[in-house]
Amino acid sequence: MLRLASRPPITTIRTAAQRLTATNVRNKSSKSIESTAKSKSNADDGFFGTQIHHHANTVLALIFPIMLVGSDPDTSFGQGLGVITSAYISVHSYIGLNYVITDYVPKVSKKMVGPSRAVSLAISALTFAGLSKAALYSQGGLPGVVKGLWNGKTAEEKKE
Repeated sequence: MLRLASRPPITTIRTAAQRLTATNVRNKSSKSIESTAKSKSNADDGFFGTQIHHHANTVLALIFPIMLVGSDPDTSFGQGLGVITSAYISVHSYIGLNYVITDYVPKVSKKMVGPSRAVSLAISALTFAGLSKAALYSQGGLPGVVKGLWNGKTAEEKKE
């Protein structure tokens, strides 16, 4: 308190003005990061990012066990359920990857945010295409693929 009272009033005003200016500079820089992050390809922003991602989480938690155990993958219902599951997995991963891009890519380079989102979209599209193909054309559909991860080789396959 004594130190503050011993300073001339002009110095105190300048110091307060410098602090205010430093705060404004920090706020402007954070706004520029936010404004560069908001675009049409930004899947983790607003309604799409929050509500659709939570919806996809819930649907996947319900539909995956039904698809895996409760349906015959060789019927049209089972194949349709596999394609729907593929779509939800792709949407879920696309939005999740965009959360990662928003959090970490600007720390490396702000210019890489757009290309990273394009790569994320390509990965999600390839995921959908691959899982849908497995659901429609592989023996046993998606449940067969998932179960195949835990099944060992048969005696015939071991001989080869």
